[in-house]
Amino acid sequence: MAKPYPIVPLSWLDGFNDLNDQLVAYELAVRALFRMFAEDGSPYELETVLSGLHDLVQPVIEGYQAIAEQCRTAELLGMVGVAHLAEDTE
Repeated sequence: MAKPYPIVPLSWLDGFNDLNDQLVAYELAVRALFRMFAEDGSPYELETVLSGLHDLVQPVIEGYQAIAEQCRTAELLGMVGVAHLAEDTE
């Protein structure tokens, strides 16, 4: 049996594009940072670097969590649908 899923306005999901772009930028920055650390060593304590990286990614995580919360709210309000695959007519 198919599971109901939330049906939400597309405007609720517009944030995914920006969040995904931010996550890609974060990944590229982290890769470059650790590549630089591997080649030249780190001038910073590991805890300081990790704390800074956490601060950079936290707004992205919160953005995804906000979209998930909106979808849970829509589901609780009954804004749900069930996908059905059509029978093969050939």
